[in-house]
Amino acid sequence: MPQMLSGSEPWGIWKRLGLGSLAILRPLIGGSMGDAQATRIGSSPPLTIELVPSTSWRDNLRSRLSNAAWKQLRHQQYQRAQDRCEICGGQGKQQGYRWDLECHEIWAYDEAHHIQKLLGLVALCPDCHKVKHFGRTSTEGEREALRALLHLMRVNHWTRPVAESYIHRAFQQWGARSQHTWVLDLSWLETA
Repeated sequence: MPQMLSGSEPWGIWKRLGLGSLAILRPLIGGSMGDAQATRIGSSPPLTIELVPSTSWRDNLRSRLSNAAWKQLRHQQYQRAQDRCEICGGQGKQQGYRWDLECHEIWAYDEAHHIQKLLGLVALCPDCHKVKHFGRTSTEGEREALRALLHLMRVNHWTRPVAESYIHRAFQQWGARSQHTWVLDLSWLETA
């Protein structure tokens, strides 16, 4: 299992890349960003980061299905998406990968009851999927982390400071959620 970035602040890779220091981002922790950045971040960007709590790693829909059942579900999703990424419209082969799409599980988190509920699936190009799992992508090396950052910026039409503050907030949320054990709700499968 890949390890998340170590230390109390998961930003080691960003310091090495020169993509933002915690000294610059610390004022943003309390939500005191400029109005333009707050508006852009708060308005549901097309591409979001969805860091899975560490207490839920390896416990997901894919791990609970047979290989054949997972393959069937994901290929149905690819067909519904007309073999295009449902966020950016791209395809992995155009991005330099050997495959076009990956299947991503969409989760909602009930913070009060610690229930992680499956809402559905989405077909993503590999670059969008790497952004979704930004923490894991960061463990794959600086090049992959930079590629994910640039894709996040391009798809959302964000500047680097806006993207960096968004990433910081995602890691804060991940840290808080990782303090709890989550119960998976896979009732979505009954309607799939």
